[in-house]
Amino acid sequence: GRLDGWCTLHHEKFARWRERRRGNPDYRAFTIKHCHDCQDTELLAERWPGSSGLYAAQVALEAFSASRVVLCGVPLTMEGRHFFDRNNAWIDAENYRRGFEAALPVIREPVRSMSGWTRELLGGPTSEWLTIRAAARL
Repeated sequence: GRLDGWCTLHHEKFARWRERRRGNPDYRAFTIKHCHDCQDTELLAERWPGSSGLYAAQVALEAFSASRVVLCGVPLTMEGRHFFDRNNAWIDAENYRRGFEAALPVIREPVRSMSGWTRELLGGPTSEWLTIRAAARL
């Protein structure tokens, strides 16, 4: 499908992932470190160490000037698992919560989450929030 931006904290895997990608090639790509096989990748320093989900929110807000961001698949719970290990509880989930808490003054208004601890922290995207945030962009 259509993709406007793609970011990862795993720069070492990015080239291989991009080779497997099907869809439009005209997206902006972001990593925190240089990707040797990804010359067109933009570097954006990670402001808060709070998982790739928080980095994606940062990219949306800073690089794309998004007025609102909805996190999907970023529950930050042990039960929520991790992308790389879906069979075991994610014991490091709680460690990444500190990054979200540090980012809270910046992300409290423009970011919402669909599930888990991040939804408890930020709230879910309501129709009113989506409408108000969209109107603010006009």
